[in-house]
Amino acid sequence: MSWKFFKLMLLLVVVLSVGVAFANEPKNDADPWFGNAAGDGGLWTTGANWWRGSPPGPADGNGAGHDAWDATLRVNDTMGTVRANSLYVGDWGPGAGTAYFSMDSGLLILDEELMIGYRGYASGSWTDGEGVEHTWSNWGHGSATIHDGIVSVGSELDPNILGIGSTDFGGYGGVGELLIEGGIIRARDLVFGVIDPLIPGTALSVDITDGQLLLLGDISSLDPRVTAFGGVGILHFDYEMTSSGYTTVWAEIPEPATVLLLGLGGLAFRRKRA
Repeated sequence: MSWKFFKLMLLLVVVLSVGVAFANEPKNDADPWFGNAAGDGGLWTTGANWWRGSPPGPADGNGAGHDAWDATLRVNDTMGTVRANSLYVGDWGPGAGTAYFSMDSGLLILDEELMIGYRGYASGSWTDGEGVEHTWSNWGHGSATIHDGIVSVGSELDPNILGIGSTDFGGYGGVGELLIEGGIIRARDLVFGVIDPLIPGTALSVDITDGQLLLLGDISSLDPRVTAFGGVGILHFDYEMTSSGYTTVWAEIPEPATVLLLGLGGLAFRRKRA
């Protein structure tokens, strides 16, 4: 066998091996999917936490996808300003677990949108480079908690959409909850998806206990799925209180006497109906 022939065969083997490796890679593996592999609590800026080996940036058109079930993707002030095109928390998966996002402090800028419990319209399976088969279906379970810091969906001059269980097809949403326990989240619109009747026990909700939700425009009420202190608190609305052109929404827990009066009022209402 000649040396030239040997080199040609070696090159052919390498090409075929690379082709097989790429064929076994996850769908859209070049996109920034969070996998929580680094064992550091899921920090955004750790490259090993993302399937492609590097965190997302604003140039990633498909945004940051979080489908590592029962794992938390974290942002805090040790990272400086974190920026991406979009973030999809719980954007697809088997539906057996929940993808979590935690904003502990710092600044997160999402140029396009933040979707929690995102819904697609396909299902199937793929095999990764280690030969492990993964299945996925057409809804996502997502939960996001804002403990502190600022989440800006779009810029202040060009805000964009905060979606809970939403889909870009305008139909059924996934399962999503947003808990605002501190800090600020700013967006143009707050949009809820439609509960899928084929998925029992699903829910879409926003609950505010501390911090602020800033929405563009003069707003005096929100969807009833937005609550304060799990439904026992009061939501307040103030246009242009902290930001020009925005309504600030925050929560207050009533005084014990007020809670008692509300409870008595509810009892009287039920007695009257009875």
